[in-house]
Amino acid sequence: MLPFHGSNEPADCSDAPIELAPDVWWVGRRLPDDRFQCHAYYLRNGNNGVLIDPGSPLTIETTLAKVARIDDLSAIRYLVCHHCDPDIAAALPMLSERLSRPDIQVVTEWRAMALLRHYGHRFDYYLVEEQNWRLPLEGDRALEFQLTPYLHFPGAMVSYDTASRILFSSDLFGGFVPDAANLICRDLDVLIASAKPFHQHYMPSTELLSAGLTRVQQRWPQIAMIAPQHGHVVPGPLVEEAFSRLKALECGIFALADADIDLKRLLRIAEARSRLFQVLLSQAAPTQMLVTLKLVLQRIRGVRDCVLSIDLPDQGWTSWSGTPPEPRLEGPPPNWEQVELSTQPPTKLSLLIDDQIPVDEDVLRMLKDITPSLQSWIDGVVEEHQDHLRMLELKQQATTDPLTGLTNRRALEDDQPSGAYALLSFDIDFFNRSTTASAMRPVIRC
Repeated sequence: MLPFHGSNEPADCSDAPIELAPDVWWVGRRLPDDRFQCHAYYLRNGNNGVLIDPGSPLTIETTLAKVARIDDLSAIRYLVCHHCDPDIAAALPMLSERLSRPDIQVVTEWRAMALLRHYGHRFDYYLVEEQNWRLPLEGDRALEFQLTPYLHFPGAMVSYDTASRILFSSDLFGGFVPDAANLICRDLDVLIASAKPFHQHYMPSTELLSAGLTRVQQRWPQIAMIAPQHGHVVPGPLVEEAFSRLKALECGIFALADADIDLKRLLRIAEARSRLFQVLLSQAAPTQMLVTLKLVLQRIRGVRDCVLSIDLPDQGWTSWSGTPPEPRLEGPPPNWEQVELSTQPPTKLSLLIDDQIPVDEDVLRMLKDITPSLQSWIDGVVEEHQDHLRMLELKQQATTDPLTGLTNRRALEDDQPSGAYALLSFDIDFFNRSTTASAMRPVIRC
């Protein structure tokens, strides 16, 4: 019986297959002097075995030899290709010759299929989007799929074995490994350190990476192990924290821009513009708008703080500042850089610029460029303010006596005091006296 590595003992990449869970094996090959190790996995499934990310001509013979120690090669029915790169799929022509079974299918997504066919293999396709993102296996078991677009291929996907609860994450959680002999790594810092350069170069942005990882967790909240195509296998106790750490990793074009400060600055400004437009589309209140402005401007060098000021009808200048922003009846702060956002009504964004860093003209230009789009948002703020004033006026009319200015019975009913209290009633204008002669006598009320 092959070793089951559910314990705390490390699993070494030897010549033998390594059992990660019942009926789930690592069947990859360790290439000497290669930090870019590629992993293949095999799911034993009766006469319909599943080979996940089979590999390239450099690794396929070893992979097939390991599968043969688990199952007869004629049991291989499905070849899962999470994307179409050669390290995953270049062995397909060789498998066309080695595997004689006529009903073998390549399990993939349609965009990957468009490129996989150019390897010149003979296999048919099992397109996951046409099969409800699911490949039924024996019994209640299934291999489920989740699209992870642009991580790092438009049609990239990951898969999840419902029996073992192992996530086959393809390039996600992959890394360059100095210690390729150690398959399962239980040091989170080592895992993230190996994943960092891989993701920085292959994943397009932190936002896409974080969103993709979140969707995976939402789809499968109980992941017992992560088996990537590169790097180290992530054991169960590290799974949740590994997701959190990877979501926060700065990667893609922002990471590559570190060598070009000007490029990175322009990318940050473009990101700020995009986020501001998202807030405008939601018709956010001034408080929400200022919070967003602070967040996006803090990521751009040189802007230390900002204040949003609007000259509201019937109220005058009102400014939002602080954390959290609170409205104050005052105008824009003097001596700050002023960006005029509107003239009807006057609206200004005041920027506190760092004394040690020159004013970023591109930031000011970006803010001025979006001012035409701000007008509808400002109109909405003014309309909401006027509605608020009208509601206050109606409430005043409904709860106040117009002659004396005192609160009326309606106000008293709405604002009854708690606990014991006394009520004194005075008939100051003799309203209750009758106009008939018989009722002209004084009336004493208790």
